[in-house]
Amino acid sequence: MPDFVCFQVITGDQDRWAGVARMVKKFDPYIKTVFGGPHFLFFSKAQVDYADIVIRGDGEESIIKAIEGKPFSDFIPIENLDSRAHPDRGLLYNDEFPGVRYNVIRNFISCQGCPYKCTYCFNSNTNWQEMTKGKRLRYHSPEWIIEDIERTFHDYGGQLVSFQDDIFGIDLEWLEKFSRLYQRVRIPFFAQLRPRLITEDRVKLLKAAGIHIVSFAIESGNEYTRREFLDREEPNEIIEKGCNLLHKYGIKFRMQNMLGIPVENPLSDALETLRFNMKNKPTLSWVSLLQAYPGTAIAKKVVQMGMFKSEEELLPLVNSTFFDESSLPIKNKKQIERLQKYWSAVVRWNWLYWPVVALININLGKKFHNWIFEVTKGYINKCEYWRIEHMDKHVAITSHQNHDRLGGELERKQQEACN
Repeated sequence: MPDFVCFQVITGDQDRWAGVARMVKKFDPYIKTVFGGPHFLFFSKAQVDYADIVIRGDGEESIIKAIEGKPFSDFIPIENLDSRAHPDRGLLYNDEFPGVRYNVIRNFISCQGCPYKCTYCFNSNTNWQEMTKGKRLRYHSPEWIIEDIERTFHDYGGQLVSFQDDIFGIDLEWLEKFSRLYQRVRIPFFAQLRPRLITEDRVKLLKAAGIHIVSFAIESGNEYTRREFLDREEPNEIIEKGCNLLHKYGIKFRMQNMLGIPVENPLSDALETLRFNMKNKPTLSWVSLLQAYPGTAIAKKVVQMGMFKSEEELLPLVNSTFFDESSLPIKNKKQIERLQKYWSAVVRWNWLYWPVVALININLGKKFHNWIFEVTKGYINKCEYWRIEHMDKHVAITSHQNHDRLGGELERKQQEACN
C-alpha cells in the first residue's frame, strides 16, 4: 500500500486527475496525494480539495522535504543541475511498462528553461517571469548529459536520443563542446530549435554531432500574426533561411504550426501558413489548435478583445490535448478544425491543397477526419520522418515502435511497408 500518490497535471486535464485522487482517498483516506506540474503554477492548493500537497516549480528537492514532513518552498530552481544523481530509469524501463521499455526513443533534458515568452506559453506569465528572474536557463554540462545517455543506452538499449529541452543548444559555447564530445557516442538525436538560431555555425555543429531530426515552431506564416498575437519576432526571411540550411545539410525537420489564432480572419491566416509550409518543404508539418490557458498572455489578450469576461471562463473550455478542437469561439471554427486533420497530407502532397480547401467545408464526420489524420501521420512518421538510412549500427526508428513520442500512435508495421 503506497503512502503517497503523485500527479503531474497540465491545464485541461485537472478534472480527470482530480477524479483519480478522490478515488484514491475513498479507497484509503490515509494515502497522501501530491500534485505538481504546469497547472499548479497558477492554481494553488487553496483552489482544490483533492491535494494534500502541492509543489510549484522545480520539485526535485521540494518533494523530498514534503514527503519527509518538512517545510518546503515553492519556485526554488536547482541552479547546479550536475549536482543531481543520474535518474534510475529502471523504475520505468522494465516489463511492467512495455510502452516505455520497448520504445526505441530515449528522452533527456540538457537545459531547463526558455528565454522566450510566447503568449500561449506559461513563460508569458509576468508572475512566473519574476519568480524565475535570472535563473531561466540552467544547463547540465556536456559531460554529465553524455554520461547519462551512455549509461541509459548501455543498460536499456534504444535507437534515438530525444532532447526535450524547450530549445537545444542556445549557448553556442556549450554546443561547441557538446558537439565535440558527442561524436564518440554516435547515436542519432532529435532536438528542438528556434528559427533565428538555425544558423550555419550551429547547423554544422549539430551535423558533426550526428543529429537526425530537428523541430521548430513558426506557428503562423504571417509575420503580423506572429508579432502581434504570439510575441514571436522572427521574419519569414529568417525562417526560410533556416529551412534552406537544413535542406543543404540533409537534416530532416518538423515545422510546427498553430491554428485558431484569434486574428480577424483565422481561416485565411491558417491557409497562408499552410502555403508557407508547402513552400519550405519540411519532412513533417505538424499543427496544433490554440488552447488559451488561463494565466498566459494570450488568455489575457482574448479577454481584452471581449471574447470572454474573464480568464476563469476559459478554464472549462481548455482541452487536455491541442489536437482535438479550438478553445476559442473563432470564425470558421469547424473548417479550421477539419483543416488540422488534413494539414500534414497537404504539405507532403501539395496537389491536395485545392481539394482540401473544398473538403473542409463538408462535414464528413469526426471519425473520418480523424482517420485521415492518423493514416497520414502514421505514414509520414514511419516512412520518412523517423527513418534512419545508411547507418551501419541502426535500423529504422519505427521498426519496433508503436508510439510516436511527439504526436500520437504509430502502427506496429515493419519498415518494408514503406518500401
